[in-house]
Amino acid sequence: MDDDVDALADELARRLHLGGRSEAILFALRASLAAAGYESLIRRDRLLEVMKSEIWPLLDDREPISKDERENILGLNPSTGA
Repeated sequence: MDDDVDALADELARRLHLGGRSEAILFALRASLAAAGYESLIRRDRLLEVMKSEIWPLLDDREPISKDERENILGLNPSTGA
């Protein structure tokens, strides 16, 4: 495995004209972290768009339920907490 890592790091360093393996590995790690963050933002934006266009329009426009109403729906007894 180390031979593979060394070969890939050498190849990346050569292609990007970097100073060596350490620089290539650092570059690759930073690029991977940036890509992971970017993908996360894209997923978040897509989810928000679906919520705005598909889900929220289906919901009634009303006040949120109170804590007492929520506990009643769940069958909780406020005096015992269960």
